[in-house]
Amino acid sequence: MSSDAGWRIEISGRVQGVGFRPHVWRTAVALGVSGRVSNTGNGVQIDLFCSESKQHEFCQRLLLSLPPLACVDKITTLALKRGRVAKAGGFLIEPSPVQSSDNRISVPADLAPCDSCRAELFDPDSRRYRYPFISCTQCGPRLSILHALPYDRARTAMSMFPLCRNCAGEYENPADRRFHAETNACVACGPELWLEDARGQVAAAQDPFEDMARVIAAGGIVAIKGAGGFHLCCDARRANAVARLRTGKQRPHKPLAVMFEDIEQARACAHITTQQAETMSAAEAPVVLCRARPDSPLARNVAADVAWLGCMLPSTPVHLLLMVAVQRPLVMTSGNVSGAPTLIDNDAARALLLPWVDLLVLHDRPIVHRLDDAVVYQDDGAVELIRPGRGMVPVILPLPPGFRTDLPWLAVGGDLKNTFSFVQGGQLVLGTHQGDMQALAAYRAAASSGRDWMGLLRLRPVGVSRDCHPDYHSTRLADGLAGESMHSVQHHHAHMAACLFEHGHPLHAEPVLALCLDGLGYGQTGTLWGGECLYGSYSHVRRLGGLRPMPMPGADAAARQPWRMLVACLYQAQIEIESLKALWPWMGTARTQALQRMIETGIQSPLCSSAGRLFDAVAAALGCYAEGISHEGQAAMALEALAWEALEMQSDDVHHTGGRYAMQLTMTEGGWQLDASPLWPLLIEDLRAGCDRREVALRFHRSLVAGLLQLVQTIGTEQPFEKVVLTGGVMQNRLLRTWLRQALAAAGFEALCHHRVPCNDAGLSVGQAAVALARHQDKQHA
Repeated sequence: MSSDAGWRIEISGRVQGVGFRPHVWRTAVALGVSGRVSNTGNGVQIDLFCSESKQHEFCQRLLLSLPPLACVDKITTLALKRGRVAKAGGFLIEPSPVQSSDNRISVPADLAPCDSCRAELFDPDSRRYRYPFISCTQCGPRLSILHALPYDRARTAMSMFPLCRNCAGEYENPADRRFHAETNACVACGPELWLEDARGQVAAAQDPFEDMARVIAAGGIVAIKGAGGFHLCCDARRANAVARLRTGKQRPHKPLAVMFEDIEQARACAHITTQQAETMSAAEAPVVLCRARPDSPLARNVAADVAWLGCMLPSTPVHLLLMVAVQRPLVMTSGNVSGAPTLIDNDAARALLLPWVDLLVLHDRPIVHRLDDAVVYQDDGAVELIRPGRGMVPVILPLPPGFRTDLPWLAVGGDLKNTFSFVQGGQLVLGTHQGDMQALAAYRAAASSGRDWMGLLRLRPVGVSRDCHPDYHSTRLADGLAGESMHSVQHHHAHMAACLFEHGHPLHAEPVLALCLDGLGYGQTGTLWGGECLYGSYSHVRRLGGLRPMPMPGADAAARQPWRMLVACLYQAQIEIESLKALWPWMGTARTQALQRMIETGIQSPLCSSAGRLFDAVAAALGCYAEGISHEGQAAMALEALAWEALEMQSDDVHHTGGRYAMQLTMTEGGWQLDASPLWPLLIEDLRAGCDRREVALRFHRSLVAGLLQLVQTIGTEQPFEKVVLTGGVMQNRLLRTWLRQALAAAGFEALCHHRVPCNDAGLSVGQAAVALARHQDKQHA
């Protein structure tokens, strides 16, 4: 082909907001080829005018030396028609076209300050010395300020800050690391930060970060406007300050994340592996759940009765400057009242936070998309996403083999840990954590966010999927967004499908078995599920077994008061409750007798097969929040913490052997049933004998793993499967999930676990989309 040939190169992946276009420019200039590059809604588009051999060399060089944060998923090259080939005339970075050649999606994530910007931030000779909005092509806000795709300054909140001469010079200089950095700014032209005191008055400050440090050192609470929303912070070592923050936030017990200046400071409070340190230090800067140290200097009320401490490093220059000033660990939690969405607006923060915080830290850059901090586990070399958030959303997954790529779709998730998923152009996009939708403000914020995302992605769904529960707020939201098709997806089937989808399980592959363990989900014919063995794939599943259903006396009240589940389990195990007063003095009183009557008559006492409720019952037996919980999973988390303490006291590392309790497996009309009733006499015997409750907790974990393994193996003698999906919120229990995976592997099964899609309800929308798409295709082919 002649030297005046032309080529259209389209690249998708993590190629926006990471300095990819400047990288393309430098590669082209080094080779002496002409052309142009621009962002599109799908990634990056390059028109290259050169010979075929030069085009091949260009692509090789481009991919061999990518920018540190870039990742190429797909590259396609087409020859341009002769009439579209331009004459040689240099290489340009052009304004990006709004319309793109296909519907693939490229949305850049927010990134923590890079090493170069950190060094410049603390360099007195730099013109950005201590400027709290420093950034470059490798770091800074992205999604949180994005109005529309493709990602260009004109389509972000930075458009209201025209570049000064110095910044414009950097933006246009190919040799500068801020060459085409869309968030480029400085003190002369960029966003400004200021402080307001408890009266709402602007506080004069020579150094605002030293003022913030003084307030925190005195036990005060500071609200900080970050990249994706407000944070509330205080000294994590002062119990009275933490208690004040909890009172104002109306969050009495749920663990709080802690921000550290560096890894060494964090290691004084938590056991942090090399891999966990790398994840904390990465550009995404998530909250990483690490094993808390028993000798930690943190106040106990930061994260009481849990095995894990949420650890994070500074995620923006504002946080970085603050941590250097305070020189101590800080509670760093979302700026809201529990149940409400995280605040993103200055006026709303003044109205809702000033009555009880001591200082507001504000700036004038608008937050377009609310982004809570991402939360992850780092386990066995892999990162597992628990809460999708800043730095780690959107999660973009390719459709597995067999799925049609021309069906735009929307899935609205569930009511707890709500997320939306969007399908377009052969990809699924998992959006950010929306929170729990019971409160009206949270419902409205989720609905607004869903519409914003649909606008950002230019999504016009042909169908919408939702949970089967008729009373979910998300179900009503889906009704208002319905496209041509509406699909209701059973809760646990969605959990299963989400894990399969993440692993790229083909649409028409062999069936698998799924262990779906969680608190509660709407089952078939209105029953309550939460401990199920489902067999099948995306389109269809059958329930082949699960935990024996147990009463929930008081219905929803039983999920909030674990002592009710203990009474129900003891009643089901036919244990004389009157005989247990020595262990639990409240047994045999009027309230437990009332519960027994409820169970006997079935009044306000529905049956549930929930693993979460079984954990609650055992937790109550061991004195873990028996009277009531203030947040989801509180009693079960305390039970897991006891088991971890017992494990750490043992010299051996053989986790799923040793002492355990019996469970019984029987065949019923509904399939194989794992009955926990036999464990209760043995557990009670241990408690009466004075056995350490930590050892009892550990034995329960071993017992459940052994029982579930027996259930899987028994079903495996009747149905063909090689893979077992481990899913549902209970799989956040690291002991349970790790031991199950090990036990299944030893038995010859391949365990599929969640990593990029949460195993809890935050992953439901992914599974809802997968199931609905599969069924939609089946229906069209029928």
